[in-house]
Amino acid sequence: MKLRHIILSAAVILGFAACNDEDALTPNPETAGVTYEFPEGDNAWDQDLQEIANEFGVKCIYKNLTLEDLTRSWTASGSGTVQGYHGSGLVNDRQAQLYTKFFKDNVFAYLDADVVRSTLPAYFFFAHDYCSINHRLLTETPIENDTLEWCGRPSVEYEGMGFWVFSYSSEEHYDIMGRTWQQYMFTSADSVEMMREMVLKNIFNLLIEDDIIATPVAFEVGGELGFDYSTAITTSTSDENYYKRRGFPDQFDNLSTWQAPKPLSHISNTDPTNNFFDYIKLGLRYSREEVLAEYADYPLITRAYDHVVNYLKTNYGMDLTLMGAEAEPLE
Repeated sequence: MKLRHIILSAAVILGFAACNDEDALTPNPETAGVTYEFPEGDNAWDQDLQEIANEFGVKCIYKNLTLEDLTRSWTASGSGTVQGYHGSGLVNDRQAQLYTKFFKDNVFAYLDADVVRSTLPAYFFFAHDYCSINHRLLTETPIENDTLEWCGRPSVEYEGMGFWVFSYSSEEHYDIMGRTWQQYMFTSADSVEMMREMVLKNIFNLLIEDDIIATPVAFEVGGELGFDYSTAITTSTSDENYYKRRGFPDQFDNLSTWQAPKPLSHISNTDPTNNFFDYIKLGLRYSREEVLAEYADYPLITRAYDHVVNYLKTNYGMDLTLMGAEAEPLE
């Protein structure tokens, strides 16, 4: 897995809480009287989704999703330009197969159901062409065809709880500069790795926030790894307090968008729990071989990384090295 200079286009939206019953008709978590049939068919992928629901308590809905299902109060406009959203359920069997395969083989395959079941959203919505509808400011130069409307790429928002929406496919659109774009995220190993990283990163974020996964004692002040969370750090590679030399890895802070690594700029930006999570994010981005090569000059980082790998495997039954290994395209 190499550094990738592209942005993950995936919508992962949180809504309101819903029940986890195993009835065939599942109430919409927010709209009274609306139900979702589950499972939604008798295809091979529907059977896979039923197995996921049975084991992890998450029902993946991909048919007959309406804009009402996919838009909630968190889609309020920003800076006066976002006017709404559009999108739908998946539009063909090929999409249903690919979305299911991705989540079965690249997300749930790495998780321990006993650990994650209580904290995962009740629903995963698989959506096609979910994106924002924007209007250019009247003071700007109109784009092609003198239209003031353009489509934003699928974004990621986190408000509330109860369901996540994933949109990895779209129709052809144009952006604010009049350029056309279309996305389909399953056609390369890089895109699958980015999608996997972002979903798993948000799952670990929930597990840490809900105290399902505890911070290792070794990461605390006075722990065996010897982390110092009070002495100032620097981004100068020649300084003895260079952040990597002190055992702090690069940062992958954004939970909504794939990003290139950035340095830890100030010691106040980390603490035992955040540092532990930084190591999980490091393991989601790179394979073990890549971590050892990238940080070969910083033995505390490679030591702490291996500590986190062993800690998660021993205490929570999850192998971080598999989550960061090279992926394969789904088609």
